[in-house]
Amino acid sequence: MKRIVWNRWVALLMLNLVLMSCGGNDCQLPEEVKAIPIEASINRLDKQMLEIKSPVDAKAFVEKNQVFTNYMLGRGGIFPSKEIFANELYKTVNDKVFMNLVDTCSLVYADMSSTQKEITTLYKRLKHFDESFTGPEVNTFVSGFQGFDFYVDDKMVLIGLDYFLPKDSATIKKGYMPDPKYYPQYRSLRDTKEHIPSRMALFFSEKYNKNSVQDQTILADMIASGKALYFVEKMFPCIPEKDVVEYNDQEIEFVKKFEKSVYEHFVAKQLFFSQDFNLSKKYLDERPKVTEVADNCPGRIGQWLGWQIVRSYMKNNPDISLEALMAETDANKIFNQAKYRP
Repeated sequence: MKRIVWNRWVALLMLNLVLMSCGGNDCQLPEEVKAIPIEASINRLDKQMLEIKSPVDAKAFVEKNQVFTNYMLGRGGIFPSKEIFANELYKTVNDKVFMNLVDTCSLVYADMSSTQKEITTLYKRLKHFDESFTGPEVNTFVSGFQGFDFYVDDKMVLIGLDYFLPKDSATIKKGYMPDPKYYPQYRSLRDTKEHIPSRMALFFSEKYNKNSVQDQTILADMIASGKALYFVEKMFPCIPEKDVVEYNDQEIEFVKKFEKSVYEHFVAKQLFFSQDFNLSKKYLDERPKVTEVADNCPGRIGQWLGWQIVRSYMKNNPDISLEALMAETDANKIFNQAKYRP
């Protein structure tokens, strides 16, 4: 009897190891993707700012970081000339409170090698997906909570590290938190180091995510969001679901447990084909809770449900490529062929 039990235990252990190995292989880059000659580097503007001790240093910073400077002078539209930018930069580095924040960010993010590795993985997958992708320069900076947490275009990625500081008691005590009037706490709690690469993928998805401008239904908004989240999932196939959608443990537990109830709410309230802009904002935009569904239903529930519909569509249509999905503008087609019934 003991030998039978032991043999069963060994068999189960071996099966588990095999399954774990298979799952791990899904996380590995295919050889043809791994071989793509593209690497991500992170330009630490925050650390460079600590080295500015004079107006000459400020001017050198502006000249050295041309991509960032061009943004500040051009699309950012913040400064009219390099000279004015350099002068304002020198004034900024003499602000003790601001420079304490810069110093904190540089210390907390002293080593970003793991993030750099994940961004390189993203760049390789993006290059495999789109041969024209060139891998924009990644810059980390400190905004003083006056700008944005993230900016992405074809030439540059800007990451506001101050937004991504740990939300621990020490950080809060120092006042290193965005103004809740403009950037509510429930939103800032999602800004973690772990979410930097996946959020970058979400921004990159916008370039490929084609949608019909004529379709103003809530369903169209849901499918657009669902395609974006599915894109992130494919760029990072082994990160937890909660990190794809940026939900915490309680929120992901709720949506999984009450998925059917959420879907039935959308059906009962006839939300899918509604063109009510305000309703769309309630169910898809940033909110701490969507109380119309339940008191503890997390915000952006429409985005999450759209993701489940897109997942079902891809599962039931295995011949559809990621490229074809992102190019598909017919939300009704995706909805009908998804056959989604939780």
